[in-house]
Amino acid sequence: ARKNIDESPAREWIALCRCDLYPDWAPISSFWGDLKADLLIANPPYINRDEMRDLMPEVARFEPSLALQGGDDGLLFYRRSLQGGSDFLRNGGWVVFEHGYNQEESIYLLLREYGYTHILCLRDYGGRPRVTLARHDHKHKLGEE
Repeated sequence: ARKNIDESPAREWIALCRCDLYPDWAPISSFWGDLKADLLIANPPYINRDEMRDLMPEVARFEPSLALQGGDDGLLFYRRSLQGGSDFLRNGGWVVFEHGYNQEESIYLLLREYGYTHILCLRDYGGRPRVTLARHDHKHKLGEE
């Protein structure tokens, strides 16, 4: 990640932080201050508990389960991310999530529940839904449009 950032023309605007999803504010407040991000991008663990048992050996052997398993339904990270997102993402900013091909509807509903708008799902080369992006807009809540 550091090498990619250093080689990026946008390196001055990119911050890399090794921490929990949303760390305690105090340890990073001197760096972050009152600023909020314009863009949050994540490729979280999204495999549900049942799918973990059926993983291909080449995946199960070389990837730690912490990097793969997203809780009972595979949506643990997304819920946690959206619950804390308002503290770190400016209104009008964007989230971009990679997800399982079978999670498009669940991700859409979670984003709507947390007030995100302009939700768009992108498909991979095989035509499967794999990435969803949405605008952080807390002026709109589900049922208020």
